[in-house]
Amino acid sequence: MSGTTATFDRLEIHGRETAALNRPRGDKSPTGPVFLEFFLRGEGVAFGKGAQPLTLMASLGVTGDPRVKPGAPIVEPWRQAGGTIELYTLQLKQGKDEMASAQATLALNGARRLIGAGTLNSPCPQQALTLVGVPVDAAPPGHHEHPIALPLRLEDGALVLDARQLPISGAPVRNPAQPCPVLRR
Repeated sequence: MSGTTATFDRLEIHGRETAALNRPRGDKSPTGPVFLEFFLRGEGVAFGKGAQPLTLMASLGVTGDPRVKPGAPIVEPWRQAGGTIELYTLQLKQGKDEMASAQATLALNGARRLIGAGTLNSPCPQQALTLVGVPVDAAPPGHHEHPIALPLRLEDGALVLDARQLPISGAPVRNPAQPCPVLRR
């Protein structure tokens, strides 16, 4: 989202430590246990002057083995052990209407740059992609009856539409009576 400033009328961030090491026996999860959880809520969120204000809600967890020696580096052992950031939900709403939602798994590569993959869902896919700075050529235009799922990857510091999963199919019927809002200016 380079070049666009996000402003909030109100932002709340809550965090908590979880009992990560009390994992059930036989758990075959591909990621480590969650040891930190964060919850965010923002009201009056605007991406640029003149953009329509939104409500943001997000829930995420940090997985991996949290056991480190006091004073020892934390990030590199966490990364090497397969630690991830799980974006369970991210929602952007305008009033009661959901404009976008997302789920993703993020990690650090060997150069300690954020990488990952996820899905962005929106009834206004071109506006949602514009919001996160992704070219919109492959996304269906207009407002749709149901959200369109857009596969995204984070690589080299940029969000990109995952071309391996294109073209996007199953586009539902458009709702011409309901225009898409301007989410970013």
